[in-house]
Amino acid sequence: MPLVERRVARESVRCLKAYANANGGQFPWAATDLSTFAQANNTRLGRLPGVSEWPSTADTEACRGVDPYAYFDAWRRLIFYGVSEAFRPGVGPPGSCGSDCLTVSGDNLVKIVVMVAGKPLPNESQSAAARTSTPANSQLYLEADPGDLSVQNYRLTSQPDNPYSRRRPELTGSHHFNDAVECLSENTVSPCAN
Repeated sequence: MPLVERRVARESVRCLKAYANANGGQFPWAATDLSTFAQANNTRLGRLPGVSEWPSTADTEACRGVDPYAYFDAWRRLIFYGVSEAFRPGVGPPGSCGSDCLTVSGDNLVKIVVMVAGKPLPNESQSAAARTSTPANSQLYLEADPGDLSVQNYRLTSQPDNPYSRRRPELTGSHHFNDAVECLSENTVSPCAN
């Protein structure tokens, strides 16, 4: 996995943690409008919200595009974000996950997941041209886990509570995987970077 995708994913999680700290433990809605990246009410899965959506703190400088993070905004179309039902806006003070959290690589106590799409894979469906013509289609960016084809990161926008995969990239054989996935979990022993 190229290090830059991993860094963008980690900076996104850092911004989301700062947002939750400033908003009573609740995370933002996801964005669906690819021209403004404004939060879309009642949207738990989509793209990471845009520049104007973040509190002005040092931990959100990347998501606000503040120097030295001016590059970050160019990545926004490649950053997918999901917030669990338990930690979405408007639920009152969040408690714990219970049964309302996301699952990443077997950890079912995940508050948020961030996925950064890697470069287009060597198949027609993920070509750069296809991404340009239909940028809202997550299947053009995110993959299924080659080790378990029932785990499909690209279901992000259609099945919010689908399990997601965080794994090493695999670019051989007939199944490919190059998503950079980071998450924030209540579980102390987790595949997530806490």
